[in-house]
Amino acid sequence: MRSIHNIIYRSELFTKSVPNLIKQVFEVVLLAGGEEVLGSEKLLRAMVAIFVILILFTGLFVILKQQVIPVMEQYQNLKHSYERLKEEYSSLADQLFSIEQGYKKLEGEYKNLQQMYLQLEESHENLRESYENLKSSYSSLVEENKRFRESYEELKSSYLDLQQSYQRLEREHEELKVNYTMLEMRASSLQKILEYYQKAYAEYLTLRERASTIIGREVRNWVEVQKVLRKPPTENVLRIVSELGLREDMNSSEKARRVMEWVMVNTRYFYDKYIVVVASRPFTGLPDYVLSADETITRGGGDCEDLAILAYTLLKQALREGEKLYLIGVSSKISGHVALLYESGGKYMIMDPAMGYASNSTIMLTIYFRNAIVSITPIWLDPDFKKMLAESCLAEITYHPEGTKPYTFLDLKSAITAWLNHLKSCRSCLAENLHVDRIVNESIDRRFSSTEEFLAWMARR
Repeated sequence: MRSIHNIIYRSELFTKSVPNLIKQVFEVVLLAGGEEVLGSEKLLRAMVAIFVILILFTGLFVILKQQVIPVMEQYQNLKHSYERLKEEYSSLADQLFSIEQGYKKLEGEYKNLQQMYLQLEESHENLRESYENLKSSYSSLVEENKRFRESYEELKSSYLDLQQSYQRLEREHEELKVNYTMLEMRASSLQKILEYYQKAYAEYLTLRERASTIIGREVRNWVEVQKVLRKPPTENVLRIVSELGLREDMNSSEKARRVMEWVMVNTRYFYDKYIVVVASRPFTGLPDYVLSADETITRGGGDCEDLAILAYTLLKQALREGEKLYLIGVSSKISGHVALLYESGGKYMIMDPAMGYASNSTIMLTIYFRNAIVSITPIWLDPDFKKMLAESCLAEITYHPEGTKPYTFLDLKSAITAWLNHLKSCRSCLAENLHVDRIVNESIDRRFSSTEEFLAWMARR
């Protein structure tokens, strides 16, 4: 850059010095002519020398100019670039100063932030430790909560069950209070009822012994019995059959069970009211008054043939092919009795409502007292009283002896033998010379002198 500067500078000096040199030459020439010192030869030499010098200097100037002009242009460009760079440098210097000031400020803030960061890092570590501890505690709490929730659900379920049980027990308690009150009211009369029956039974036994000549060996009104059996069923009878759900296609033992249990609960044993007893002299007895099934239902009971007729009439409405019904009478030396003989598929069942017997068991009403359990023959109790006990769950129909199967169809001889043995064991007035002496239905009325004769006649049919 400096060599270019020198060339330019010297070229300018030369350009400026040429006019002065020419001027000096002319001054010399003029002085010489004026003084006439110089001749024409000297003047010519001087002029030639000046011309040569001018040509040399002119050529040199041209050459220098050709070299200098591009350099000058580059110089100017560089100068402009320099000025621009100088301005940019100045701007950058200002910016650098600002940046340095900002840097120092940021450095101070960075140090503060670094200090804060260290503090935060320490706090972060503390928090992390606390977090890990809390996380561990949380996991433990989650497990514990899970266990508590499971325990809660179990407890909730148990609570709901207990609440339902409590509500049920509360309702049952209220019902039991009502039933207990009713039972207390009726229990006071139960003893009187039992005492009455004991007294009546004792009187009955005495009456049986004294009235042997009156009653004789049989039911004396069998013709009336057959007439009653031929009567069509009444609305009362059909209503009860419907309530019991009796159907022809139903199992025979089930039909027998439903009929017998209904008779046991809804009726009671009554003696005929107008048998006159005269103790002073022997006389023949009046015939029994035979009740129809509808009359027995309305009255609420009857004696042995009345109850047997009721069971006969109810079962008759649901008989199917191969099933038959008979009223069967037995007599002993001093008394008689009637029951129902049910035939199904060549097998037989005795149904005896008055004695609470169905092949091959005794039907009892078991009453549950606070400190005792009592089983009695239900046919001797008032029907309303029996219903009240059943509805209060204080009594139920049971069969004795335990383990026996009631409503069993047997061969005829086994069924008759078991029934006769039961009668002998329960009633002393039937113990002597007890035998089958009659069989009756709508189309049959036949007498027998012995059980064997009856069995033989049935075998021939």
